[in-house]
Amino acid sequence: MITHAESGGHGTPSHTSARPRPRSAAPPDYAASKAAVVAFTKSVASHLAERGVRANMVSPGPTWTVLNVAGQRFPDDYLTHLGGSSPMGRVAQPEEVAPAYVYLASDADSSFTVGEIIAVTGGLADTR
Repeated sequence: MITHAESGGHGTPSHTSARPRPRSAAPPDYAASKAAVVAFTKSVASHLAERGVRANMVSPGPTWTVLNVAGQRFPDDYLTHLGGSSPMGRVAQPEEVAPAYVYLASDADSSFTVGEIIAVTGGLADTR
């Protein structure tokens, strides 16, 4: 992927869900994995920029997808209240999050954006 991106100076957005709030009840392994993705993206960004590749990430808050109901892995009560703690009082729809990825993938729009996190959280400001 890097060799392909080098040839055109393209962006490479990565993804992580919104980071758990400080002192949250999130399991430590979950919080650590999210922090690792953030640290890795920020660390590798300057190295890749020297090669003409932009590394950034999108950190969406609760977003409704078919995976929310697939396999019945979440109880109905959880899904009913999903996103209720955000200031907007709801989850995002995929089409509300997608423009952040399009922006980062666009050479015309984000050619000077390197090592950044775009948080699309519905107002959950303490996730960054």
